[in-house]
Formats: sequence, structure tokens, C-alpha cells
Amino acid sequence: GYSRLVLATGADPRRLRLEGDGAADVLSINDLDDYARFRLALTRCRSVAILGAGLIGCEFANDLAAAGYAVHLIDPAQTPLNRLLPEQIGEIFARALGNGGIRFHPGRSVNRIDRSSDSYRLSFSEGEPIDADLVVSAIGLAPRTSLAAAA
Repeated sequence: GYSRLVLATGADPRRLRLEGDGAADVLSINDLDDYARFRLALTRCRSVAILGAGLIGCEFANDLAAAGYAVHLIDPAQTPLNRLLPEQIGEIFARALGNGGIRFHPGRSVNRIDRSSDSYRLSFSEGEPIDADLVVSAIGLAPRTSLAAAA
């Protein structure tokens, strides 16, 4: 017997609905196998586009920029970490990211990713597209609830 039960079933990366022949190549990093694929992909690239400027997206952006990669950080919000920081602090943080070599693209949502020889072209409903050698999604996790729902 037990007095409490914890269902620690984990979570899966949220997936964006994107058009284009490169959409399926977007990497999410949620476990060691995902991380190994990511590290291998990094050996063949110079630039990375990160979808999502939350805590994980900003951490990846900072680490990659510090390692010498060109980084594009893309988010529909106007400031990074917008769920965690007040807008004024988010604006200061955005400037700090820029000073660290990270190109922050606020207020933008990718709607299409196409392969282009050895890179990807990310397209938006408005504005110029962005080219990157690798695309990483850091838009959050969805809890695995099927076991609890079936119980």
C-alpha cells in the first residue's frame, strides 16, 4: 500500500504546424538521444535558428553564441522570457542578447521551413526570410497524460 501516488510520465516537445519540405527536420531536445542528434548536427553547421525565446530557447541561444555559432532567436512575443519578465526587463534582456551576438526576432512566427541545398529558409507571414543551417524548436513541452487518462 501507499498513501500517495505520483505519475511521473514525462513530457513530449510541443510541435509547430509548419509548411515546407524542411519542417520535419526541426529538432527538439527532450532526452539524451535528441541531444546526441543535436550535437551531431552542430558539427555540420555555422548558424542556428531557435524557435522560442523562453527559458530553454534563451539558454540554448546563449550557449551557442558563446561557442561561436550565428544564432537567430525567434519568438511571437515582443521580448524574450515574456512569461517570466516584465516588459521593461525583457527589453533590457533583449539588448543583452544582442550584445552577446544573438539576433532576436521579436513578434515573428515561422509558418514555413524549406530546404535550400545545405541549409534551411524560414519564412514568415510578413518580413524577410531567415536562412540557417539548423533549426531547433524550444517552444515548450506537453505532459504525457495517456496513462492517467486511461486509469
